[in-house]
Amino acid sequence: MLIKEEKKQEEMKEEKNPYEWPKSYYMEIDPGKRRQLLEERIREGDEGEDNLLRMELWDHRYVPLKRSGKKEEKYKDCFMAALMQLLMLSEESSRPFLRKRAEKEISGVLTMLGVDQEAHYTKELLLEEIKHLFLVFAVISMEDKQYSAVIFGLGKMKKEKIERKLLTDVYKIIYNLPDNTGMQEKFSLIVQAGEMALRHLGLDNKYS
Repeated sequence: MLIKEEKKQEEMKEEKNPYEWPKSYYMEIDPGKRRQLLEERIREGDEGEDNLLRMELWDHRYVPLKRSGKKEEKYKDCFMAALMQLLMLSEESSRPFLRKRAEKEISGVLTMLGVDQEAHYTKELLLEEIKHLFLVFAVISMEDKQYSAVIFGLGKMKKEKIERKLLTDVYKIIYNLPDNTGMQEKFSLIVQAGEMALRHLGLDNKYS
């Protein structure tokens, strides 16, 4: 499954990846297909440091799940689990009596996202990977029936309301959480990646 660029939302009907490397890698959602693209690139002789680091990041982000008789391998996205934890912690951090507990958990979550290894992975590759994470979150949220359901599941929100809800959730992670905990410096890379994703989706100034 591909991430659609805003201007191509209606144009791209097929799931064929039309992008050049490395954009093709960052526009692909499926972990297995991302791995395949990366392996093919390395097999073709592009064993540069960036691609070897991308492979390390892939291994850090995804964990294979046990096969259930199906041919297609399934993976757990550990970065997505970390992002959901940050969203939950953003709620806790807004309550004074839960803030200290939230602050203790955040460091572990940022480690899950590889933020503490910026010197190894490079800022550029981490930014692209976490931007990709936010884009996947957006795609899943826009398509998820529960996320877009009106109260008690009676009907579905209009696109504008879904986008506003998505913006609220992203803002909670990249703005509210670091502000509530005074951890702006530690969140700087997350903030930048989230803002890059919103610009990609055309949502950065859409409802301001």
